[in-house]
Amino acid sequence: MIHAGKLRHVVEIQEATRARTASGGFEFTWSKVTERRASIAPLRGREYFEAAQSQGELTHKVTMRPYDGLTGQHRLKFGTRILETVSVIDAEERGRMMVVMCREAVSA
Repeated sequence: MIHAGKLRHVVEIQEATRARTASGGFEFTWSKVTERRASIAPLRGREYFEAAQSQGELTHKVTMRPYDGLTGQHRLKFGTRILETVSVIDAEERGRMMVVMCREAVSA
């Protein structure tokens, strides 16, 4: 069970949409699907080491109430920061809490 006081951050769930460019190619733009309250925690120490070995460079764990349809094709926007979704886990297999393992996108 998630206590409401722990969900102190607001994240925007975004999905990519493909649009045709004037030159005939395609470009992807990100659009807002919804906003959710969440708890965001950077991975550190042993947790970071284990995640890096199994799934690459994971940097954050985001905990929130379930949102049906959230997949690795979505990303989370937290302020000006972008968190790419790597995996989505039903934490207790009860449909009450989801944990999203993320990698922070490096701005160009």
